[in-house]
Amino acid sequence: MILRPYQAQMIDAARQAATRHRRLCMVLPTGGGKSALLGHIASSAASRGRRVLAVVHRRRLVQQLTATMEAWGCADAVPVRSVQSIRTPTMEPPDLLLVDEAHHLIAGNQWGRLIEAWPDARLIGFTATPSRLDGVGLGQGHGGYFQQLVIGPDARWLTDQGFLAPARVFSWPGPSLAGIRTRMGDLDMQQAEQAMAGLMGDAVTEYQRHLSGRTAIANCCSVAHAESVATAFRAEGIPAAALTGTVSRQEQDRLFADLADGTLQVLAQCEIVSEGVDIPAVAGALMLRPTQSTVVWLQQLGRALRPAPGKTSAIILDHAGNARRPGLGLPTDPREWTLEGRKRRKGDPVPPVRSCPTCFCCVPALTAVCPECGHVWQTVTRKVELISGELQELQRIERRRSVGRARSREELEAIRLERGYQRGWTDRILAARGGR
Repeated sequence: MILRPYQAQMIDAARQAATRHRRLCMVLPTGGGKSALLGHIASSAASRGRRVLAVVHRRRLVQQLTATMEAWGCADAVPVRSVQSIRTPTMEPPDLLLVDEAHHLIAGNQWGRLIEAWPDARLIGFTATPSRLDGVGLGQGHGGYFQQLVIGPDARWLTDQGFLAPARVFSWPGPSLAGIRTRMGDLDMQQAEQAMAGLMGDAVTEYQRHLSGRTAIANCCSVAHAESVATAFRAEGIPAAALTGTVSRQEQDRLFADLADGTLQVLAQCEIVSEGVDIPAVAGALMLRPTQSTVVWLQQLGRALRPAPGKTSAIILDHAGNARRPGLGLPTDPREWTLEGRKRRKGDPVPPVRSCPTCFCCVPALTAVCPECGHVWQTVTRKVELISGELQELQRIERRRSVGRARSREELEAIRLERGYQRGWTDRILAARGGR
């Protein structure tokens, strides 16, 4: 196994960060090669005699990560376990704990209890989306455990360099979601299902227009929704099946194999393959599940972004209008990740995305010509109103006092009054400096 140059750079960055922190989270977009990072770190640590444990949360991820360990030659030394199967009192504490899909790891849940049971173990997490639906942060002091993010190249760079398939997103403003309540940070799926139920016929039509004969994963609101979507596709002679929690393990494996070789063209699912499933041959994603979560949006469409022979693009058919929802946007939009967490507020900006009125291709807002159908947006010429007056020379503004240079309480108090800070600010600054 050979790391790509950007993966090697991330490993170097993680080594440097590990000299200061014991708990790191490595961030790389879906399809960028997080498993290779995890396998390299596991192999390197095991070769130095460290006890290493890799933890995931789904059976299929256990299979995939075990194969990664075999590729790196450390499968015998590095066990891969599901978080549900671990019994900490009966296991020897690891020196290094590697956690896949690390955005699940916060205090109080199964992952958190695992970390607290082995407080001396170093921790490295891996995720494409270091964020949570409920806004709870992944950092120490914010609800999680990580001390620093190690961030790799973004989806735009990976796409430009050929490491991800170019995404073509087709969307529309979406069905009305008025009145749908929010649960655990996202839309209530039982209510959202009613809003999406009338779009199944359109989903078949759009699949035939953009993906006919190719494979796709349809992301649905519920088990019943997934089953009805699969039925609608089969009614048009398109091989389709529903993947739900009631499907046996053997049947799940068969469905994934059929999807990989094209025997099955559409796999309708409800929260089963939103994370970690690696089937590069999948050509498209049908977004039939509305969401206000960046994590859900990127994880689900990310199943189609892995490159494969003969695959020139990834087709995202966004029937839910997610691309135009606040905070979501296109998969290649720049994103700022933080360990602090975030609560979505009313008035959050809508992503700068426009949909072509002819073919519904979703493009950056300033695009002049649709790359899909050639539609040209007309430039609106606005009359400029002239207002009487004179331009005034700008005077140099006196540099604001620097908090870092302030040494006495009096200097800090002057800054507090100048900037309008609340009472107690000076005391907190002095306390952080050890009372100086």
